[in-house]
Amino acid sequence: MKKSETLFKPFCIVVLLCAFVYGLALPFFWGNNPASEFGTLSLLCENRKGWFWLWGMLTSGGVFINAQYMFRKFGIKSKLCTVLGIMSIISMAVVALTLGHSIEDWNPKRIAHWVATGIFIAFTVASIALY
Repeated sequence: MKKSETLFKPFCIVVLLCAFVYGLALPFFWGNNPASEFGTLSLLCENRKGWFWLWGMLTSGGVFINAQYMFRKFGIKSKLCTVLGIMSIISMAVVALTLGHSIEDWNPKRIAHWVATGIFIAFTVASIALY
């Protein structure tokens, strides 16, 4: 194993661990009740979009770099999986851009938010499952 790969492994683990811990803690910030139907991160972070962006980029970026490490470690050269990982990061950005929608009705911004969330999940799962 190359020295750069040896150094990359701890970085991958730390990023994924930070995303995991932050993702567990964020729903409880600001007195939120994550068990409530209004306890989603999207609603919690409507007025704190920076915190949502941080969570989204840590999560999608962490999954992406760990998948890339896995591909390298096992000698897999899959451009499709790499493109799906990049699309996952882009779709997470769209999810974050569509924050602040009204939850009173099914308006276009709310629909875009839900569709982008589904696409993010699909790309994330596909980039790993196709491995």
